[in-house]
Amino acid sequence: MPDRNELRTSLFSGNQFKKDTVDVLGADVEIRQPSIKDLQEMGDIADDDKNALVLLMIENCYVPGTNDKLFDKEDYDNLMELPSGKWVQEFQTKYMDLAGLNQDEAVKNSETTD
Repeated sequence: MPDRNELRTSLFSGNQFKKDTVDVLGADVEIRQPSIKDLQEMGDIADDDKNALVLLMIENCYVPGTNDKLFDKEDYDNLMELPSGKWVQEFQTKYMDLAGLNQDEAVKNSETTD
């Protein structure tokens, strides 16, 4: 059985974040599992901002295989103008899966606030 220090080292190593790719308009984009802090901040934003999807993209999209974020805050307006499509649902589903959130519950909660 691991001792306290081994458990702490394992938990705080930062190497446990899952990754996935999603096809965004023909381009493979890497998305990553959010931290607890990221989830809390996203929850606060989602309560106040109808454009949470774009903010999720800015915070969680990476150039595949790197630590380089694909978008920054200056891309917000351009991202808002992207054509919608199947990729939006795929992005949301994969993000929710990585975050460990039940998408049906999240949709239900968003419907009650609309």
